[in-house]
Amino acid sequence: MRKIILIIGFFIFENNISYAQWQQTNGIPTAPVYCIAASGTNLYAGITYSTQNCVYLSTNSGLDWIGIGLPNRIVNTIAAINEKVFAGTDSGVFVTTNNGINWTTANYGLAYRNVKALAFQGTDLYAGSVGIWKSTNFGILWYETQLINHNMSTFLVSGNTIFAGTNNDGIFISANNGSIWNFMNLLNKQIYSVAIIGNNIFAGTSQYGVYLTTNYGTNWNQVNSGLTVLNSYALAVSGTTLFSGFNGVYKSTDYGANWILKNEGFGSPLSVNCLLNSNGYLYAGTTYIGIWRRLISELIDIKTISTVIPENYSLSQNYPNPFNPVTNIKFQIRKSSFININIFDISGRKIENLVNQNLKPGSYEISWNAASFPSGIYFYKIITPEFTKTLKMTFLK
Repeated sequence: MRKIILIIGFFIFENNISYAQWQQTNGIPTAPVYCIAASGTNLYAGITYSTQNCVYLSTNSGLDWIGIGLPNRIVNTIAAINEKVFAGTDSGVFVTTNNGINWTTANYGLAYRNVKALAFQGTDLYAGSVGIWKSTNFGILWYETQLINHNMSTFLVSGNTIFAGTNNDGIFISANNGSIWNFMNLLNKQIYSVAIIGNNIFAGTSQYGVYLTTNYGTNWNQVNSGLTVLNSYALAVSGTTLFSGFNGVYKSTDYGANWILKNEGFGSPLSVNCLLNSNGYLYAGTTYIGIWRRLISELIDIKTISTVIPENYSLSQNYPNPFNPVTNIKFQIRKSSFININIFDISGRKIENLVNQNLKPGSYEISWNAASFPSGIYFYKIITPEFTKTLKMTFLK
């Protein structure tokens, strides 16, 4: 009996160790994954040229994926809103409203069909190919914006602002629904990704690594210390932590000044094409080894304020409040226990998981970056075995 107990305890210990690393998900074939997108609790992924399915769906936080059609395409980008899922491919835009049972083209007015980027701003849909195209009726009709004759590569929507990266013509910004675009420099750089933390705007490039501007493009500085290869195909943000993907996943907690490789558990060889922060996980789409996921709470830094054991559990009011777009949350833990802190929107839907791990007694602080969410009222909730509390906060852009 003692031996059985020891064996069981060993396997539990081993499982906990293996979980604190990257986990390969199921169902993605050995083809390059170019994009991952979220709509509520559904995740969508696009791969390149498969005779059966080039779009995949997961309904269980990315653990398992099923093909939902659109064969023989190169799916460069996916954007989803409610029941509508749009795929930007090498032959135009396709849309499904029933998770792939039927796909229809959505190309009327779209002069250039090799679509590299899609993004929603509210209910307006933008497509990047040669120039930027806009649809106000979910792809039924497209018209060209002011930004023409540029080969587009990526979009980032932050509130009312749209950032658009190009292959070699730098980055452009629009704060008026795409009517006027202003140049943000980085000429002759191939822009793969854009991310924002407060007033810090990051650009991931080919061959030159990551650039940072704090004055909307007047000046850019390379922030590459710790990157072993100067390519950044993907950027993602959680709070004030920045992630970059290429030959694995790197993280920076000081706005790109220093990078640390976080490849624990990854397969090899590894080439990361896209990153997504959603549903409490960071997802990485790779070239030939599928999609991997890792708990955000394992990757972000929870700041330890004090190791003095507090008399009680507590959750403090966030500060600043109102905030734009980063706020800080302090909490205290009386006993070693498993802690969850989740963010909810005004309807009660969980939109982000900030903490999901065991913590020792003490006082802690964590940041939340709401840049990808609309202004409004949000709630944050701590759940422990002995204590639960919910507080309200206000995000004002």
